[in-house]
Amino acid sequence: MDKTPIRCYNHGMNALSGYKRKTLAGAVTASALLIFEIILKLLLTVFDIRIGDIYDLLRGTGYIAIFMIWGFSLHRRILNKYTRISLEAVACSEVFWIALKSLKYILPKTELLQLHLWYMFYIPMLLIPFFSMLCAVSLGRSENGGWDRRTVIPAIITLALIVLVLTNNHHEFVFSFPPGAAVRSDLNRLLSPGIYIVTAWQIICAAAALVIMVSKARIPGRNKVILLPLLPVVLLVIYAAVYSFYHDRLVLLNDLSVIECLLVTSSLELCVATRLIMSNKAYPELFFASGINAVILDDDGGVYASSQDSPDLDDDVLERLNKGINVIADGKRISSAAIKGGSVVWEEDISAVLTVSDHLRDLSEELQNRDGILKAQYESSHKLSVLEEKNRLYDRMTSETRGRLEALHDSVEAFRDAKSDEESNRALQKCTLLLSYLKRRNNLILISENEMTVDSRELELCIKETCGTLESFGVSCSTVCVRDSSIPVSSAAKIYDLFEDTVEFAFEGLSFLSVVVRDAVSVRLCTAADMSVMSKEGVAVSNEDGDEWLVTISTEGL
Repeated sequence: MDKTPIRCYNHGMNALSGYKRKTLAGAVTASALLIFEIILKLLLTVFDIRIGDIYDLLRGTGYIAIFMIWGFSLHRRILNKYTRISLEAVACSEVFWIALKSLKYILPKTELLQLHLWYMFYIPMLLIPFFSMLCAVSLGRSENGGWDRRTVIPAIITLALIVLVLTNNHHEFVFSFPPGAAVRSDLNRLLSPGIYIVTAWQIICAAAALVIMVSKARIPGRNKVILLPLLPVVLLVIYAAVYSFYHDRLVLLNDLSVIECLLVTSSLELCVATRLIMSNKAYPELFFASGINAVILDDDGGVYASSQDSPDLDDDVLERLNKGINVIADGKRISSAAIKGGSVVWEEDISAVLTVSDHLRDLSEELQNRDGILKAQYESSHKLSVLEEKNRLYDRMTSETRGRLEALHDSVEAFRDAKSDEESNRALQKCTLLLSYLKRRNNLILISENEMTVDSRELELCIKETCGTLESFGVSCSTVCVRDSSIPVSSAAKIYDLFEDTVEFAFEGLSFLSVVVRDAVSVRLCTAADMSVMSKEGVAVSNEDGDEWLVTISTEGL
């Protein structure tokens, strides 16, 4: 392909012209076959040449092949399922008719067999116009809607007339025969009222088919379009009238079955050609006027069809498209996709998309910059929040344990100012006791940040922490907890504070300590200190014997 851009207007019109040429070639071929038969029959008549039944059999076989090919072509050309089935039924009826005609020259020439073969001619004669009407009714209907229910009555009438003709020997309502005739055949038949009903029904179905097709047409100048499909129908009516009265005198065109089938086929083909019956053979013209900016290429890269505003293609563009690369230039994108027998190339205006994409890219960069700033602000705010939370917890711990912190400070000073080992050891023991308290008490503060209640075992651990420290100083201690329930964290903290007050007051001269945790906390201790001064609300003190004291810390009301 050269480097010059390809404009697809002429190519699209050439594809359309090719379709018209094919349609014209088909019409010329059919006409040539009919003219050839007329000339051949004229020569045989003039020179009095008799070929016999073999010629009629070969001739019928040729027409059967023609109508079968036409039926197969309908399967590929007609889009709507019900329209396609109706037209294929017409083609099958024509094949059946010609086959019956040919059987007359093969089967034995018995009266009964030949008579019934003649009666059976009226099966396709009635079905062809009926299926033509069924085709017209199906036009424009959705494939999901099924057959039109209004065609049930015409179908019943058609079947009734077929049965009427086939049973003519029993009633002779359609054809009658001279009284005492030696042989009954189509040569000595007489017309009865039924034949006029059959003929009238054929005309009604054919006329209804054309009227319905024209009424459903949505094409410009449909009144002029009807003239083409109507021409074969007019010729058929004229021929049928002439054949009815002068069939014995016709020499060249004396075959009703072939002539009627050819004229019906011509009329239906003209309906397809004039778009009264929609087919898929007008795609190049439709594609040209679609305005979708596309080109259909064959396997060799030639243009099969194109739209009016198809994209310009050169070797460079085609090479990039063959590699699967979309071509973007001047705000337009040229893409391609493989299809059966070639490929399709289309052009899209993506200028608006590119504008939005650029805008989104700018927004993305701006958001990334803003995200970095916000992230830094968040990290700074998070660090500040952590510090504030730590300070808050520190302030709370300091506030709630201020007395013990001051006592710890005094003990440290006493340790520094001690003048003997005994004084320093005592001060150091007091510091250790206060530190164990601060450890467990601050733990209760941290628990209260997240929980409202705490298991009684946590209070037991606090008491055991203090008892463990006392044991390191040589004090004999024991702890028993029989309480198995949860208590408010604030109550546990107050009980532990009261317990610590008791231990610190009795620390001087303390030798024995026993704690039992039930509904109340019972502390039995042996000390030289006078514990009676510790009695207050929530704390009951009683002297057991000399230096033995019982301190009961109540949990009610805490």
